[in-house]
Amino acid sequence: MALHRLIYASYVAPGLNAAEIDEIMAASARNNKKRFVTGALAFDRKYFLQCLEGEHQAINDLYNVVIRDERHHSVVLLDFRMVERRAFNSWMMPYAGSTEANSRIFFRYSGTDQFEPLTMSGGCAFGLLQELEQANAHPNSSDGGA
Repeated sequence: MALHRLIYASYVAPGLNAAEIDEIMAASARNNKKRFVTGALAFDRKYFLQCLEGEHQAINDLYNVVIRDERHHSVVLLDFRMVERRAFNSWMMPYAGSTEANSRIFFRYSGTDQFEPLTMSGGCAFGLLQELEQANAHPNSSDGGA
């Protein structure tokens, strides 16, 4: 089975609330585990940035569900490729809100200190998700002296 990674960004639908975000995460964790899909979903009030990892058909099927989901719009595929191993071992949601630490991370991967994933390359989006995951796993650790 060949592993694939898909990364996309989109705009959050107007009026989407915290309870709906919680439902997205709960359903994603439940459904993705059944499909052996791992990845990450980062968001703020304006954008979603998601990475999906797993078997080609599972990722393709899931992406087709994603692009029809009315809780976001203007979905842009940033990257899709075969990979040798997973970068995310489970399903997680790093916080992409505006904090001083996150602003330094955003700046490293984009032209601004704001979370604007639609302006990023696939490689930068992937690096951003990995660093956000690390920062959320160890919120009191150093961010590398950025």
